[in-house]
Amino acid sequence: MKSRLTLHLTPRQSDTLDRLVARKGIRHEDRHARDVIVELLLDYMRDNVMHDMRHLCIITWREVEADSKDCHARQRPQRHQASPLPGQSAVRGPPYPQCMHEGPGMNVSAADTGPLAFDPERALPAAAYREPEWLAAEKDRIWHRDWVFATTEDALETPGDQVPVMIGDQPVLLLRNQARELVALSNLCAHRGTLLVEQPANAKRIQCPYHAWTYDEDGRLVGVPFAPSGAVDRSAHRLPSYRVESWHGLVFVSLEQGVEPLARRFALIERHVSAAGIDALQHQSDLQLSETWACNWKVAIINAMESYHLFKVHPETLEPYTPTKDAYYVAGSARATATGGTFKGQDDYLLVSLPPSFVGVLTRNSFVWQAVRPVNAGRCAIRTGGAFESYRRAGPFGQIANWLTRAAAATYPQADFLQEDKAICERVQRGVTGDFLPGSLVPIERVVRDFGDYLNWRLNDVEPPLARD
Repeated sequence: MKSRLTLHLTPRQSDTLDRLVARKGIRHEDRHARDVIVELLLDYMRDNVMHDMRHLCIITWREVEADSKDCHARQRPQRHQASPLPGQSAVRGPPYPQCMHEGPGMNVSAADTGPLAFDPERALPAAAYREPEWLAAEKDRIWHRDWVFATTEDALETPGDQVPVMIGDQPVLLLRNQARELVALSNLCAHRGTLLVEQPANAKRIQCPYHAWTYDEDGRLVGVPFAPSGAVDRSAHRLPSYRVESWHGLVFVSLEQGVEPLARRFALIERHVSAAGIDALQHQSDLQLSETWACNWKVAIINAMESYHLFKVHPETLEPYTPTKDAYYVAGSARATATGGTFKGQDDYLLVSLPPSFVGVLTRNSFVWQAVRPVNAGRCAIRTGGAFESYRRAGPFGQIANWLTRAAAATYPQADFLQEDKAICERVQRGVTGDFLPGSLVPIERVVRDFGDYLNWRLNDVEPPLARD
């Protein structure tokens, strides 16, 4: 049986393809034959009319019994599947295809990964930064099912400490119980969904500000004012609990109970982070700054993790001290990546990328980080914070900003590079209202490839390749 492929096309793309089919005299029943479709796409490239397509056409396998000799003559090596971690069963996703048809400036992959398919060896398509279906899938499969950075442990030092956070769209209450364990609960009252805690607090109970329904530190309903005995089944009104773990003072939450432990998730980079001295630094949650950037969350997190842009975006603030040409890859995978680079007058820095939401730059005297959370397809919330050699109690907001700037200057002589990052990210977002053919990633962007593998893993169930160390 001959292999056939399906194109995921917009109505405009479909009309354009129909015109091509008619122009070339191809029978309608043959329009989706593999070789015909590839020929048409390559004609588009040669004729320089690919701009007429709203999105890059994604080709997927629908039948896998291939027998064409030309396909095997152009065979691409099979992508390796990742080996399971100790104690973890292998999870297999659709393999990368062996047959690739290539045209000028385009890789047409046959991976059967659905409408969110993309080639992780290239930049993400414009649709990934603007389309509602991408954001909906990301909320469902990433932000509501994977580990997301929430805060630092110093914010929860004392039993009774409570810190409200957002994990995707879900309000979550983090607390330190009387046994000094971290607990993550829904921050919505089980009565009528009122937000329980809006500001950091310290208390042994959680009480709703609306009707005073009261919960203990495990989320059990212990008080319902003016309700007759037995009127409310308290066991049925317990606050949902979530996974929470800490890694080197960084607190992560997952709404999915079955997510792999952080020790496994970050195992590949653990020795590099520990050797860089992260545990000698003091996290300072009261020195965090929050703002909103007018860009998709992926624009911001990719910018934070790669060093390729330093020479152009930060020619005075970063490039003289951390040259782009000296950046290098340490170890990584879809789960976590460590890169590094030289630092004028200091030991090399270590850049730690923990998808989906966290990137930090670690030196011997500081760990300056950014955390990202989507607001909508074109806006994201950015938090900047750090850990430092010495602790200083923060004052008003202006003092926090000044101290954080000076603290960051211990790492970067000119800390206003953050505003340069914001400006370029928002410029990228203004551009993705249009379409472009995603370009190839260069070797210095290897960490971006790892992030692409992460997205493919979480969104399309494609098991990531073997870790690179």
